[in-house]
Amino acid sequence: MGGRGAYSSISGSGGGNFLKTYGSRNGGTVYTEASRIEQAKMNKQEMAKYNKENEMCKHLADNGHNVVHLDDRKLSDGSYDILLDGKKAELKSLSSYNNIVREGKSAIKKQGADLVVFRFDTLSAKAKSYLKDLAKAKIHGCYYVRGQKGLAWF
Repeated sequence: MGGRGAYSSISGSGGGNFLKTYGSRNGGTVYTEASRIEQAKMNKQEMAKYNKENEMCKHLADNGHNVVHLDDRKLSDGSYDILLDGKKAELKSLSSYNNIVREGKSAIKKQGADLVVFRFDTLSAKAKSYLKDLAKAKIHGCYYVRGQKGLAWF
């Protein structure tokens, strides 16, 4: 199916067209819904959002996961960003730990995700405490710090 950065098509169960946009040496892949790429081309803000999401998807793939990057406008059961190994997941990139609980709850309760993937600029003890609070509330997912390898699960 090609190597790093190769594009190849697959058909989605919803009839959408998906392109293989990334293949990691660690076995993970990213497939992106073609309409999500078209959405990114609408304006600078959408392109910036797409680039952030795409970078996060690649990080997940580099950690051995299979990611399907969705056009959330087309979903009938929520507005989550990706399928992570087949599970509905929302991507959240936060520069501050202050909104961890609010964003985590919103991802699950309002956006229909099963998991939350957080990317932080830095990770403090307070942030870890908030992640534990989410886990106690039965909200789960993973997180990482921008520029660092690996994932941690909560």
